[in-house]
Amino acid sequence: MVAGAFVLGTPVALANSGQVTHLSGTLSAKKADGSMRILSSRSEVAAGDTVTTEKDTYANIRFADGGNMTIKPNTTIKIEKLSYDAKNPKGDSFLATLVSGGLRMITGLIGQRSRDNFKMGTSTATIGIRGTTFNADDCTAGGPGCGDLPPGVYVGVTDGSVELANESGRSVVRAGQYSVIARNQAPRQTANPGLAFTPPRAFSAPGASGPKAADCVIRR
Repeated sequence: MVAGAFVLGTPVALANSGQVTHLSGTLSAKKADGSMRILSSRSEVAAGDTVTTEKDTYANIRFADGGNMTIKPNTTIKIEKLSYDAKNPKGDSFLATLVSGGLRMITGLIGQRSRDNFKMGTSTATIGIRGTTFNADDCTAGGPGCGDLPPGVYVGVTDGSVELANESGRSVVRAGQYSVIARNQAPRQTANPGLAFTPPRAFSAPGASGPKAADCVIRR
């Protein structure tokens, strides 16, 4: 199963954080107080952080529940909520917003046992999951890799299913299917948009790589 290729390393120690397990290029995180960090392998990411990859950068973040987010180049994602307690499913919460760019998400235990508490926001719809592996790419304003695709957020499912919802309608996307959500329109099924997802081969190897974390903090 494709998901197995991206389940990396050991569980993150802190329940309210994620850890950068693989990184090729520059990854930064902006905190709610405005401070910025340049992240490295094994750096931690917490709720409230807005992470951004630069050109040609892929990054993988592993969360405490075992979920993995692989971030594509030229992407910005805000981690809105992140809470996991192995002994208390009622406290589970994961909410992230894809501001721009693209990602692949492999959900962990939160997505399996607390599906209603796992959400991925985009500019045109909210993605709810049912235990799955999915890709999301924001092409509402074009951008690198979008080519001549009509504007919209493109979602493809590798394993499981997702529910897409906005004010115009809802749609379930299952394994092997793709959907596009244009602004102010209901989600609709589409052909494979052909959006590239080519992280370095090292991302599929077990365990984290690179030296011990050494964040560079930039205060404004």
